[in-house]
Amino acid sequence: MPNLYQISSVPAFQDALKAVLQTRPNLSGVSISIGPPAPGIAQESKWISLLEVTGQEAWAAMGRLSVEETYNQKVCISVVARDGESDAVNTRNIAYNLRSEIAEQLRIDATIGGAVWQAQIRGKVEFFPRLGIQSADATDYNKMVTDMSYREACLYFDIFVRNRMLHN
Repeated sequence: MPNLYQISSVPAFQDALKAVLQTRPNLSGVSISIGPPAPGIAQESKWISLLEVTGQEAWAAMGRLSVEETYNQKVCISVVARDGESDAVNTRNIAYNLRSEIAEQLRIDATIGGAVWQAQIRGKVEFFPRLGIQSADATDYNKMVTDMSYREACLYFDIFVRNRMLHN
C-alpha cells in the first residue's frame, strides 16, 4: 500500500543529520549512531548518539491540509579515555568541541538538507564526568563490569526541531 502522506519527519531528520555529521572533517573517527551505540562501540574513544525523541504534532490552520510537528531530539556525546591518555578537563573539552561541530552544522543549514523546516540546539544541557565505564564481559553480555581504568565525559543536550507536513 503506498504511503499517502508523510507521518513524521523524525526518521528523515535523524538519517539526514547522521549523514551530514559523518561528512564533517572534525568528526572523522567519531562513531555516530541512531539509538544507543552497538555493543563495543560504547568503549570507543568518541561517539555521538541520537537518542529518544519527544514532541507533539497538531493540525495547522486552513482546512487540515498540513500538520505542524515540533520535537526535541536528545543527543548524547561520550568521550572515553584510559587513565594516562587524558584527564577530566581534556575529555570534557573534547565533548564540548564535538557539540560545537553539531551546532556549527545546524548554523550552516538549519533545515538539514530540507529534511525539516528548522533545527537548533535549545534547552537543557547536562554534563557528567565519570571515572570508570561499564562494559559487558566478552563472554556474557548480561554481566556488566566496571573498568576503573577509563575516564568518560558524557554530554546530553536537545536539538529542537520544527516541521510542517503537507497533506494533499
